[in-house]
Amino acid sequence: MLNKLLYILCLSCFVLACNQGQPKDDFPDFTDEQLNKMLKSSPEYHKTLQEQQQQSSTNALLNDLEKRYQEDTSNINTTFAYAHQLCLQCIRAKTKYCTESIRLFTQVIDQDADFKEKKPYYNRMLCYKQLKEYEKASEDIAVFVEYYAPKPIVNHYAVQAELFYLQGDSIQACQVMQKAYQIDSLPFDSLSWHGSCL
Repeated sequence: MLNKLLYILCLSCFVLACNQGQPKDDFPDFTDEQLNKMLKSSPEYHKTLQEQQQQSSTNALLNDLEKRYQEDTSNINTTFAYAHQLCLQCIRAKTKYCTESIRLFTQVIDQDADFKEKKPYYNRMLCYKQLKEYEKASEDIAVFVEYYAPKPIVNHYAVQAELFYLQGDSIQACQVMQKAYQIDSLPFDSLSWHGSCL
């Protein structure tokens, strides 16, 4: 026991002696007030602060919608509004919200398949796409595109084409993309693969 104590004492003296000879670093010493002032003048600080405030506001909205949904789960408007907010979070790469959003959109569709001109199908498709469940996403966008066939919108076809491409069906993707080009010849720069269809 005495040997261990002497060993620890010697080791402590050695460490202390080594630390006393260390040169002081050239980094200036700042007060907490100076550090806070520098931090607050940084653009990243303001961006982070704004993001935190937005997240706090979003959380409050989600909590309110969840409460309203729990009070009356059969209210289709509240269910859609809650599902839509969850879907927005899902799209922002917060996939923990996707499954609940899909469940709620399915509930809305089961209550009224034509609700808000089939928008629950489109929004549910976005969640499926985020989860990389491309086959289910394709089924939903197909319903949506068919509904809007009399008054086609180029973006709907572009999304449908992208889903075919993500599933590995480039032939079908190009066929649908051609429909999009017939409606509007706008460049689809965000779709890196579309050039192979031209």
